[in-house]
Amino acid sequence: MSMYPFRGQWVTKRIPTKANTAYVQSTLVGSDATDIVPMTSSITNIVGIVKEAKASANNTNKITIMVPKNKSCTYLCDDVAGTLTAAMVGRRFDGGADAGKIDAGATTYKHAKCEKFVSSTIGEFSINDPVT
Repeated sequence: MSMYPFRGQWVTKRIPTKANTAYVQSTLVGSDATDIVPMTSSITNIVGIVKEAKASANNTNKITIMVPKNKSCTYLCDDVAGTLTAAMVGRRFDGGADAGKIDAGATTYKHAKCEKFVSSTIGEFSINDPVT
């Protein structure tokens, strides 16, 4: 259940976090219009990948995340929910039930665009390719 920056230029940023919220390393985070929070299926603005975990009891108000510098950046997801196929390249999918997955069977929120098929459970995706 991990996301890894794969291609393109990624930058490291320290981002304020939501109080009493746990952040898991190598998972996606998004904006809920107020705070940077772990991705859920309904958050549409994905901003990056957690580089440093934060426990919910931890009072630290910032974490380090990797943010794509431009639209050519991709990341590898090694835990795709459902079955990814080569025919799905170019399609957009939702994040899974947790911030560490992409759901190949869901297309409501379109968090990630499949850029390359690797296997039925591994794919290369982009997160800052705007949905049109």
